[in-house]
Amino acid sequence: MYMKKILGIVLAGAMLTSCGKVEKYSNDYGSANFLNVVPFSPPPPGSPAVTMRVFEDTLMRTASNLSYRGSTGYLAFSPGTKTIQLRSSADLSTVFAEAISQEFAYNKASTYLVYDTVNNSTGRAKIARLNDTLTLP
Repeated sequence: MYMKKILGIVLAGAMLTSCGKVEKYSNDYGSANFLNVVPFSPPPPGSPAVTMRVFEDTLMRTASNLSYRGSTGYLAFSPGTKTIQLRSSADLSTVFAEAISQEFAYNKASTYLVYDTVNNSTGRAKIARLNDTLTLP
C-alpha cells in the first residue's frame, strides 16, 4: 500500500520536473552539401569504383565514399576560413578538387558541386560553391 503511494509521488515528481523544459537548438555552425558529378571513366572489371572523401583542412569529414552522382547531405562546419579538398577514397591523398579560403558563417548553408572531367594536366576537377537560402517558397 505504501509502495503504491511512494511510486505515485515519484512519478508525479518526475512529470512535474520534466514540464517547462525547452530544448535549445544551436545553429552555431555553417553547413555544406557536396555533390559529385565527375564522370570518371568506368574502372576495369574487378577494380573499385573511383570515389571521393571530403576533407576540411586535414580532417576527413565523410565516413563513407562519395560516388558519382552522390551527395553527402549537409555537413556542419565551425565558422571560419577553411580549405576544402575532395580526395580519392582509395589512397586518401590524391586530391581531385580543392577550394582554398572558403568562409563558413553561422547559420549559412552552401552546396559544393564537383564537376567536369579530371584534367590530365592538373589532375583536378572543377568545383563551384552555391549559396543556399534555405527559405520555403
